[in-house]
Order: sequence, then C-alpha cells, then structure tokens
Amino acid sequence: MIGSDFLLETPTEQLQAIARRFKKLRLEANVRQSDLATRSGVGIATIRRFEAGGNISLLNLARLMTYLGYPMNPAGVVPEFDAVTLDEFTQPARKRAR
Repeated sequence: MIGSDFLLETPTEQLQAIARRFKKLRLEANVRQSDLATRSGVGIATIRRFEAGGNISLLNLARLMTYLGYPMNPAGVVPEFDAVTLDEFTQPARKRAR
C-alpha cells in the first residue's frame, strides 16, 4: 500500500478527524453554522452533516476553510512524490547492503 507507514487511521477516521478539527476552528472563531452557511455558500445541512460525520466534497471544504481564514494548501492535501515509475512509487526504498 502506498504510504502505509504514515496511514495510522482508516480513511473514514481521517475524515472524522478533519471534521473535528474544522468544528474546533469554527467554534474558536465564534462562527455559527448558519452564518458560515450564508457567507460561504455551503448549505447548512452540508455543514451539519460534515461536522457530525466527516463527509463533504473537497470544493465545499475549501470554501469553508477559506471563509474561516485557513485556505487549503494543495501540498497538504496531495503530497508530491519524486517517483519516476509506478514500481518506484509503490515499492519501499531499498537499503544498500554493507
């Protein structure tokens, strides 16, 4: 599996962790869900569903994060790799024998 050394949670758990962090940021900014919905253009039902379970489109997440003052960094969402071939990408780096 690609990057399995860094995958400590399932994808569902990762999304739930993102939702918890987002809700914490929203509450720290003292922004109500209804105000966030109005100003970001994301429906309030979408925001509630996201905060409750983590499901949201990437576009809507970007809108919400931008409104809260935390625009998404593409490198933080999809890291760059120096792999040249699929084998290099999927196989762990070899260590030289001494």
